[in-house]
Amino acid sequence: MQQGLEHCPEAKAIREEVFMKEQGFQVEFDDTDREAWHLVLWQDGKALATARLYSQGEGVYAVGRVAVRKEGRGKQLGRAVMEAMEQKARQLGAKDIQLSAQVQARGFYEKLGYRAYGQEYLDEHCLHIAMEKTL
Repeated sequence: MQQGLEHCPEAKAIREEVFMKEQGFQVEFDDTDREAWHLVLWQDGKALATARLYSQGEGVYAVGRVAVRKEGRGKQLGRAVMEAMEQKARQLGAKDIQLSAQVQARGFYEKLGYRAYGQEYLDEHCLHIAMEKTL
């Protein structure tokens, strides 16, 4: 796990492939990338999954930009990414973890113990829902 996206080119490449090329998002990278912790999971020598973790304030961290390349899907890499993010958040002193889930992925996060709150909202062209979990 690296702090700062500039130290993690594989994470950037996965996000470009999944979010920009595959899903059509235009605004993928932001200032949060400089401070966030970035994780890349490798399998058979290929970077297949990524996510970022950053502080939201006193005891609260957020996970974002969770992405798995097509060839890595169905191999429990999303679960592994989330478990690693939660472990790192605990190490950093987090009591709660939050995320902004694409509505189509809500069930995935619910299976991991996250609960949705608030109203669905658009992020670019895609419906999202806020979710949280107590660690």
